[in-house]
Amino acid sequence: MGGKSARLSVDAIDHFAPVFGVPGVQAIDAFTSQGSAQTPMRVALGRDLSDISFVNEAVAQLEGFGVAHEDANRAIGVVLASPTISLQGRDGRILQAALVQNPDDLECMRVTLRARVLRERTQRTVGDLVIAAMPFDHESIDELAAVAVELAEEAIDYPTPNSPNVRKMSAAVFGKPQGGVAGMHPWNTVLKSLGRVLDIQIRIVADQQSAKDSLPGTTSDIFVLDPAFVSAAKGVESNQSLTVTAVTGREFRESCLEMAKVLIGRIVERAASGPAPRARKLKPGERVFHRKEKSSGAPFDRFGEPRRGCSHPVEGYVRYHKAPKAEKGMARLYTNFSSEMLYHCGKGYDCGMYAVFAPDNLS
Repeated sequence: MGGKSARLSVDAIDHFAPVFGVPGVQAIDAFTSQGSAQTPMRVALGRDLSDISFVNEAVAQLEGFGVAHEDANRAIGVVLASPTISLQGRDGRILQAALVQNPDDLECMRVTLRARVLRERTQRTVGDLVIAAMPFDHESIDELAAVAVELAEEAIDYPTPNSPNVRKMSAAVFGKPQGGVAGMHPWNTVLKSLGRVLDIQIRIVADQQSAKDSLPGTTSDIFVLDPAFVSAAKGVESNQSLTVTAVTGREFRESCLEMAKVLIGRIVERAASGPAPRARKLKPGERVFHRKEKSSGAPFDRFGEPRRGCSHPVEGYVRYHKAPKAEKGMARLYTNFSSEMLYHCGKGYDCGMYAVFAPDNLS
């Protein structure tokens, strides 16, 4: 009762926002920082951090992919301290992942840590450690869709929470797969999981009678798996102004990939067309502080209202170099913003506060 619980997340849209590691921060320091205290790995290990040699092993495995030592340290630090995907199985399995962006060349890499926390009497150790890494184009809908489907398949084996928010989008799938269904999980379970990772309610309509019913007003798309349902889908389309996409005549996973591409495109469209905040001019010498809001899939970061700075000394803030989405987000708030005004708290993983420091000679 009252024990520490892990921050669990399988939200693909949050995962698609690249993270910059803090230069010079060692992976071990990131893992033992207060900011990582609720990650699944830290929660599973408890208070005993006497043997964390697995961190160095993780860095070494990432170096095996041709990643330089400093970059590998930074990337593993992000995955351990600030994962954008974090899952914990009942049998001690851990999955943590993040998209890590290099601040020098903006290249992005998806790094995934899989491990199992083993209990031996009073000691807990990390075993079965596997690091996976691959280059990732976070602006490619095809690559985003592939990761979303992969997460949907993998997350079924973990007890992940539903989104605390009311889902603003929904889609319907008419019929059952006609092509091959590979994998260990039932097709409808995979679709429900795909909806969960994209934060979209997916309704499965498997009989012709139900296909004639009207769909919720939040429904944007109908996907047809079975050609016998095309006519019913077209009837609903004309009545409710929905988009019908046929994903028939292919392997079920290929149908999932096509659905994910359409839905991610829809998420990006809605995020980009959302109301812009009322922008204003910064005053000379003005300093404003913001925290980033939940990722929305837009090509810019969204920031909350200006607030008091964090508890760390303002002298410890450092320039945030080459953060294009954050820069675009701040430019939506301040008409005379420029990239050299963007700073962040130097405490890195333990804070996460953004700041805009306007120069005294700002015109």
